[in-house]
Amino acid sequence: MNKLFLIDGSAYFFRAYYALPPLATSKGEPTNAIFGFSSMLHKLIKEKKPRYLAIVFDSKEDTFRDEIYEDYKANRKEMPDDLSAQIPYIKRVVEAFKIPVVEKPRFEADDLIASIIHQLEDEKDLEIVVVSSDKDLMQLVNPGVVLYDPAHIKGPKTYDKEAVKEKFGVEPRQVRDLLALMGDSSDNIPGVPGVGPKTAADLINRYRSVENLYSHLDEITKPALKKNLEDHRGDAELSLRLVTLEKDVGESFKLDKFLYNGPDNDMVVDLFRELEFNRLLKDLEIKRSEKKSGTSDVKRGEYVSITDKKVLEEWIRKIEKCKRFAVDTETDSIDPIKAKLVGVSIALKIDNKIEAAYMPLRHKSDVVPEQVPVKEGVKLLKEVLENEKLKKIAQNIKFDYLVFKGDGITVKGIDDDTMLISYCLNPASQHNLDALTLYYLNHQNISFQEVVGKGASQITFDMVPLEKATPYAAEDADVTLRLSEVLGGELSKDKELQKLYRDIELPLAAVLAEMELRGVKTDRAYLKTLQRELGEEVEKFESRIQQLAGEQFNVNSNQQLQTILFDKLGLPSVKRTKSGYSTDSEVLETLAPLHPLPKLIIQYREVSKLKSTYVDSLLKLADDHGRVHTSYNQTIAATGRLSSSNPNLQNIPIRTELGKKIRQAFITEPGWLLLSADYNQVELRLLAHIANDEELIKAFKNNHDIHTSTAAEIFSVSYDDVTEEQRRQAKTMNFGIIYGISPFGLARQLSISQDKARSYIERYFERYPSVKAYMEDSVKSARENGFVRTIFGRRRYLPELHSKNPAVRSFAERMAINSPIQGTAADVIKVAMLKIADQFAQEKLKAHLILQVHDELIVEAPEEEMDKIKSIVEKEMTGVIKMSVPLGVSIGTGKSWADIL
Repeated sequence: MNKLFLIDGSAYFFRAYYALPPLATSKGEPTNAIFGFSSMLHKLIKEKKPRYLAIVFDSKEDTFRDEIYEDYKANRKEMPDDLSAQIPYIKRVVEAFKIPVVEKPRFEADDLIASIIHQLEDEKDLEIVVVSSDKDLMQLVNPGVVLYDPAHIKGPKTYDKEAVKEKFGVEPRQVRDLLALMGDSSDNIPGVPGVGPKTAADLINRYRSVENLYSHLDEITKPALKKNLEDHRGDAELSLRLVTLEKDVGESFKLDKFLYNGPDNDMVVDLFRELEFNRLLKDLEIKRSEKKSGTSDVKRGEYVSITDKKVLEEWIRKIEKCKRFAVDTETDSIDPIKAKLVGVSIALKIDNKIEAAYMPLRHKSDVVPEQVPVKEGVKLLKEVLENEKLKKIAQNIKFDYLVFKGDGITVKGIDDDTMLISYCLNPASQHNLDALTLYYLNHQNISFQEVVGKGASQITFDMVPLEKATPYAAEDADVTLRLSEVLGGELSKDKELQKLYRDIELPLAAVLAEMELRGVKTDRAYLKTLQRELGEEVEKFESRIQQLAGEQFNVNSNQQLQTILFDKLGLPSVKRTKSGYSTDSEVLETLAPLHPLPKLIIQYREVSKLKSTYVDSLLKLADDHGRVHTSYNQTIAATGRLSSSNPNLQNIPIRTELGKKIRQAFITEPGWLLLSADYNQVELRLLAHIANDEELIKAFKNNHDIHTSTAAEIFSVSYDDVTEEQRRQAKTMNFGIIYGISPFGLARQLSISQDKARSYIERYFERYPSVKAYMEDSVKSARENGFVRTIFGRRRYLPELHSKNPAVRSFAERMAINSPIQGTAADVIKVAMLKIADQFAQEKLKAHLILQVHDELIVEAPEEEMDKIKSIVEKEMTGVIKMSVPLGVSIGTGKSWADIL
């Protein structure tokens, strides 16, 4: 049997908009409704393979219902701006999918669907499927018509006659009578007051229709119901007219008009690339037509396998001729410090043609019998990779740099890193090679799993045969070279971003690689002792917690903890989650004054987390020399900040006793010292400079304690008379203002009333008016441009500024205020790292940068170099940028990280 699918288009793009969180392109254009709508269409076509298909839209003009009832749909909010901006794209999606469109002035989509069904329901061997969740359309269900809701909360659901009756308690043809009695608040249909779904169903089942009900009104025995029906007969009859679907819209519909021949693949690909729907592009599994220009011209079949020295020498001559090439490594591990170089791929452009090759070096000999001998291959590679005149391109150069280091090669002449260019262009997008290739080149890479397998059967790359390894590896180098050209073109459109990339992000990759390679020494004996002590402390806490609870239970189980806190102890529940009541730290802090157990759980969690996250982890991650090699993530934080993993050193508590114990484990070699250089209140100094606020600038220039100065201004006391409590409150305000703190947020942090918090904020802005002006201007500029910038030109896109959700929009406004400050602070410390590393190299010092944590740099150096190191570090860190206020740096030294504090 053939099927005709009629999609309620207007309902679906509205539904997609409200169902999905804010989504946007890298340019800040909203796309959540388009994405949800496109996903629905793609899934429907893929799964149902419709022979006949049409999409039906509401009229833009008022309909006949607006004429008979002025308040029809009057309670609906005006269409949000970020939804109306997506409607032209919705129409383009439909056009690209080549779906026949039905719309007609003065009629809603429901009426058009009803009219189509009325004209075609007698067609032989045809079932009509209405794709919608609209209950009004259920009145159309009959033996040849079903309603299909693909976005039902419990999964796709089909409504036939039985399902409609189960839902409403009446036959499909009686749904309009039911709705006329009970009304519909979503469309502002009045109905009869006091008549809900059950009463309406009972009445319709008994009297069959609204008309017949009013013919037998004297049979109603309930006085209140009877009175309501009598008093609101006009409303019931009006409602019946409003919910009854028009089956004659004055247009003829023929089945062959809805014959569906599939999408225009070229149009779909072009549109989805424009909208940055990478995931959908991948799911579509469609290719452009052969005639289309711009098709991916990656030719895997032409890749070369380099298995002897003679061929390698030929490729080196090619590299020397073109002077610029892409390089990629294949390894036996994702940890670049431990990984062995298994093979190298190269791509270059000669006479406007890209050539690519893969050279195996350490594949298993029984899998790849012919390979360039490792010693000869590495020697020849070293000559090329260390030649600064030969420019190298990579995707994630830091990884390749570290892998080559394992074979004694220091890569020089790094010219491009496609991952870093992508990050500079839009930090919030995906930067992995597969995503970039799909988006910019319209090409689907061979996946890693296709080559090495999955799960328990997965092999390492050194076991991959050459016929599989070469296409996979050479393709990575090939697309990296192509991407460098495309991304480089995009970057060249923004000179500030280009400078940020060339002067900061790209050279920083090698500095970070050297820091990771050096690592930081840990005291294993001390860590083992600390591990035992903290383990004993964890056990003591568990015992005391269970004693207070009066029973044995798993302290790490949120479900069991909920039962103890809220059922057994009867403590008030503060916050709900999907699985019950929250027991997070915020909730426990709130409950702490009411019972000693929550405080104990907080302490238990702190000790337990530090033990597992740091002590256990550091012992596990340390190499044979006791050195830990954290990995710096350069392309994750939207603000430009670096993060670290394996282990994450950014989250070690600074001021707690336990945090100090962890830092005590980071030590130096005999005869060496650690130097810590920490920027003083860098974000507040940047705020003073960017906002150009006279009072803040004056406080920093006079070398005043900024929090004491702020307290003196806010509380109208002299600088010398500021109390510790006033300074504490001013400190909370200073840092809170940077993040756009609200009166509610400040009140919570200071444990004061919202009115008092509001008055503090008002006084702050009275004293520092330029700060308020900066905040307002920053939000306004971000809303107009779609992004904010740092002093160094870094961009952060904020599409959420146009969100319909006030909480999401408010968060984006806070980011618009904070990102230029936090992002500039990130840029400042990155520039400082580059300058310091450069000076150490120029002066041929033994010192090494080994850690970067927030606004702090840690250097490891011989004791005899320390005076010189202090001078270099202070000079370079304070001289990064000329500002209206000085950059302050606190410097200290010690045998361990804890000794410095």
